[in-house]
Amino acid sequence: CLRTTATVAIEEGRSVLSCPEPGCSRTLAEPLLRTLLPEAAARRLLENQNARTRDWSRSILEGAALARPDAPEVRLVAWARGGHAQLCPRCYVLVEKSDGCHHIQCPCGQHFCFACGKEWDGHQCLAARPRFNSQGLL
Repeated sequence: CLRTTATVAIEEGRSVLSCPEPGCSRTLAEPLLRTLLPEAAARRLLENQNARTRDWSRSILEGAALARPDAPEVRLVAWARGGHAQLCPRCYVLVEKSDGCHHIQCPCGQHFCFACGKEWDGHQCLAARPRFNSQGLL
């Protein structure tokens, strides 16, 4: 019964599931859901969670969190929009690069280019190359 209820909720696009017991407001733990769900539903749950993370991270990078000037995200938005963060193309978390090359490995295991945000394929990203003019570095 719980397996069916959770599977239907996930197929509807939900990523946070509450206990179906009347009067219970607890959230079902992700490890429990992964063991309970069929493989396809578990993958869909991850997709739903990634979509929520992606939307939140994009709102930070686009400055949408600045709707309220007293919001705690104001400093995060300023930091992220200052070129200090890039979205992982797999899990959509904000990743910081403090030094080194543009090849990033996210904690989720995804390799990507910090400069352009695309999956890492060993490319030499044009966005990462220094630009020169006749007088030297721009």
